[in-house]
Amino acid sequence: MKQKDFYYSTLYIYDKVLADALAEDFAKSGERSKSKYLADLIAAGLAARQRASPISAVNAEEFSDRLSALEQQISALQSSVALDQTEQATYRMLLCNVYYLLDSLVYGEAFNGECLEAGLYDVLPPRLVEQLKRLKEAFRRAA
Repeated sequence: MKQKDFYYSTLYIYDKVLADALAEDFAKSGERSKSKYLADLIAAGLAARQRASPISAVNAEEFSDRLSALEQQISALQSSVALDQTEQATYRMLLCNVYYLLDSLVYGEAFNGECLEAGLYDVLPPRLVEQLKRLKEAFRRAA
């Protein structure tokens, strides 16, 4: 079988709509040579087709392996973040309890162990909650 040579080709456009669209695009392109214009158009079409072609099985397998590794990393990161958030919540409750204990010592009030066990001292006092809201809002506006 004889190999096809594309160095010199004759091209006939059968579709009038396509021919008109090519003529309009050629005029807009500013190109002076129809041959150069068509060669550039064919090169762009060939490049687009090659980019759109399916990836090889080797590349698909490599991509799948990388994706699996990435999923494992994300899962490990999510577990780490969840653990950190749990620890932070525990430390926050502890700080709240210490705050109420110090508050009772400063003002000479009796510290109520039953309230502590019931979780009544696990939340920030109202003035600190308001201050925290203001700080978060300021941070949101600054970001």
